[in-house]
Amino acid sequence: MKFSFIPLLLIISTQVCSAQEYDDEIMYDLGSKFKDLSKKVDGYVKFSPGATKENASVLEKSGVNTIIQRDFSGYVVKVDVQGSNVVMLLCENDVALIEDAGCNAELDKALWKSPKVNSCEIVLDSFSVCGL
Repeated sequence: MKFSFIPLLLIISTQVCSAQEYDDEIMYDLGSKFKDLSKKVDGYVKFSPGATKENASVLEKSGVNTIIQRDFSGYVVKVDVQGSNVVMLLCENDVALIEDAGCNAELDKALWKSPKVNSCEIVLDSFSVCGL
């Protein structure tokens, strides 16, 4: 009888441990900072003469590395230049938390509300959010 409860306990503990919860107040504050960051990078790509449109160097060239180190230390920051638009993604390890196109005034995706493992990939299409 005792042994029949062990598999059940293992299943329950695995599900509880894998479901990370994020505090909305903290995440909305982080989201606000991330929105400012994505707008800055988007503005650089759109309006700076000779701006790079290469994903690998756009963060460095746009001058936001100190902001990333200060506000997003311990997180993964990804960027995808899509035409003249920028989409950015904030992850904790391999879990996507926030995805945002820098072209508008609102935070596009609050992914922390339903976090998924192995989701740290940009999927937002900036053209559907920003237009041309």
